[in-house]
Amino acid sequence: MRVFALFLALVCSLFAAPPTAKPAKPPVGVPADAKLFNGKWYRVYLDKLPWPAARDKCKSLGGDLAMAPDAETWAFVKTLTTASVWLGATDEKKEGVWVWVDGTPMQYADWIGAGPDNAGGVENYLATHKGHWNDVARNGKFETFQVVGFICEWGGR
Repeated sequence: MRVFALFLALVCSLFAAPPTAKPAKPPVGVPADAKLFNGKWYRVYLDKLPWPAARDKCKSLGGDLAMAPDAETWAFVKTLTTASVWLGATDEKKEGVWVWVDGTPMQYADWIGAGPDNAGGVENYLATHKGHWNDVARNGKFETFQVVGFICEWGGR
């Protein structure tokens, strides 16, 4: 009888649903609704701020503006919102030399059209637009759209 009970318990355990993994919980200091990707946490803030103020806001929260240094990260980041938002890159120090907020040179890019074009000589900040990137003036106003927020990133720096 014991052998049968052990056999039955073994068979049942083979067909039992596997334990579900708990979703990762953000560490202290990272918003509870931040999304995890590749060891970093991301959160969208829909707040119309100039790029420098958006970066300051992220830094005051313990993070920085989000970077998308490769296609895999960009594929994730662009799922967070369809709105036009700031990302963490600029060419304000040297026109045409785009650098991420951590100081690394931009090697991957997904510019809309032939961009960046620095229209008016003032477009030095990276924003998303229609699933791609655009260079925009610090106030976030563009001919056809307005930057309406920003994405902060935590961890891995």
